[in-house]
Amino acid sequence: MNYRYLTAAILFMSVIFNAQADSLQLRIHGSNTLGSQLVPKLIHSWLENKGYRQANMEKGKESAKIQTESRDGNRIEVLIESKGSSTGFKGLQQGSADLGMSSRRIKKQEISALSSKGDMTSVENESVVALDGIAVIVNPDNPLTKLSKSQIRDIFAGNISDWEKVGGLPGSIHLYARDNQSGTYQVFNTLVLGKKTGLSNKAKRFTDNTELSRKVSNDPLGIGFVSMPNILDSKALAISDGEAPAIAPNRFSVATEDYSLARRLYIYAPKQASANSLALDFMNYIQSDSAQNIVSQVGFVTQQIFTSTDEPGKHYPQAMRELVVGATRLSVNMRFDERTVFLDSKAKRDADRVYSYLSETDKLKDGVMLFGFAENKPDGVRNISFNRSIRRADQVARYLSKKGLYPDFATT
Repeated sequence: MNYRYLTAAILFMSVIFNAQADSLQLRIHGSNTLGSQLVPKLIHSWLENKGYRQANMEKGKESAKIQTESRDGNRIEVLIESKGSSTGFKGLQQGSADLGMSSRRIKKQEISALSSKGDMTSVENESVVALDGIAVIVNPDNPLTKLSKSQIRDIFAGNISDWEKVGGLPGSIHLYARDNQSGTYQVFNTLVLGKKTGLSNKAKRFTDNTELSRKVSNDPLGIGFVSMPNILDSKALAISDGEAPAIAPNRFSVATEDYSLARRLYIYAPKQASANSLALDFMNYIQSDSAQNIVSQVGFVTQQIFTSTDEPGKHYPQAMRELVVGATRLSVNMRFDERTVFLDSKAKRDADRVYSYLSETDKLKDGVMLFGFAENKPDGVRNISFNRSIRRADQVARYLSKKGLYPDFATT
C-alpha cells in the first residue's frame, strides 16, 4: 500500500472539510463607554456559552478584534469600533455595522434614517444592556461633596470660574469634558447644559473616559464628567436637582434612576429579516443573568432585581411615605414613552423581571404596590398628568395580573 498517497488524500480531504466550516463575522460600532470594556467582555462570555473556548483579542485605543474557532472548525470574528454613539447609528445606516452601541437613546432623526431597518424603539430592535450614572468628578482633595445641577451647568458653561463661588477653596476651575461624538457628552449636554447653554471653549476635550478621569484626579482644580466605572481615583459628587436632595451615584440610585444623571446603555439591531444571525443571538444573550453578572463585574449597574429597605425621604409625597412603611423597595422604576401610557422597551422586560424575582424568592403571595407618576410640567394640565399617572400604573398592573400577580397601586 502506498502510504504517501494515502496521507496526501487525508490532508486534501481535511482542507476541503475546513473550507466548508462556517466563518462568520459580527461588526459592532458606537459608544466608547460600552466598547472599551463591557462589550468585549460580554463577547468573550457569549462565545464561551456557545462552546468557543479560546478567543483571541487584539485591542487598540478605539477598536478591538476578537477571533475564535470551535472544535469542528467554525470560526467567528467580532470587530468592535468605539468612536462614539453617533458612529454606531451611522454604521447601521450605511451597512458597515451589524449592531450599534449607544450610551444615549436614539434620536428622532436617527429613528427616521433607520426606518427601513425597523422601528428602532421597539423591544425587538432596542435593548438596554446596562445602567450607568454620569458621575461629576473632582480631585479627591477637593473639599466639596455636592453641587446642584444648576451650579454644574454654570461651571461647565464658564459662568462660574472660581471654586470659592460654589463653597470650595479659592482657585480657577479647570474643565474636562468628553468629545462631541460621545454619547456621554450628549447625555450631559441634554441633562445638564440644555438647549440654551453651550460648553465653555476652555474645556479640554477627551475621546476616552479613563484618560479624562486620570487628568481630573491629578488636578486639584479640575472637574469633569465620566461613566461610573471610570471614577477611578477621582471623587464623585452628589447632585441635587430642584427641590430634591443631593443624591450620589451608587448602585441603587442608578438602578432606580433616582440619580438625576442616571442613564441607560443601549445596543441597537436592525429588524430580524436583514439582521446578522450572530447579532440576534448576541442581543438575546445580553439580557441573560450571565451577561448581567458581567455588567456588574465591569462596574456598571445590572438590570437584575435587588432590594433596599431605605425609607423614602421627605421629597416623596406624604401619602406614599405612609403607604410604604415596613415595605421593601425593588430596584426598578418602569418608564414610559414621553406623554404616553405605553411601556418603553426596557419596562416590558422589567415587568418580566419583577414577576420572576417575586416568583423565585417566594414573594408572590406578599403582593406588590405600584405608584404611578407623570410629568408636572409648567405648561401642563394637572388633571391630564394625574390621569396619565393612573393609567400608567394600571398598565403595569394589567401586565402583572396576566401572569397571576394582583398588585395594589396608587398615583401621585
